[in-house]
Amino acid sequence: MKYKSMLVASIAVSIFSIQSQAAETLCDINLQKLDEVLLTATQRFGADTTSYLTQTRKEAVEAQEAGDIDKCIGFTQQALSRFENASMGGGGNK
Repeated sequence: MKYKSMLVASIAVSIFSIQSQAAETLCDINLQKLDEVLLTATQRFGADTTSYLTQTRKEAVEAQEAGDIDKCIGFTQQALSRFENASMGGGGNK
């Protein structure tokens, strides 16, 4: 019974570790996408959208450095959604 409990605990730790790594990877991937968007944002969108994307990226990096991966993902997904909306003609200067 003791070994069974240790096995279950070990599996739980492994699952949490995998989820944590996946979240960090998503944060990194989203930051990379934002970097790519920002390369051409000034030419494609207004100053408001470009400024918003730059500021949001900065906040996402700060959250990542503070270890708040969920906040990083939230910031980056919000910015990428706004970019997609602006690029589809939905207006990016909200």
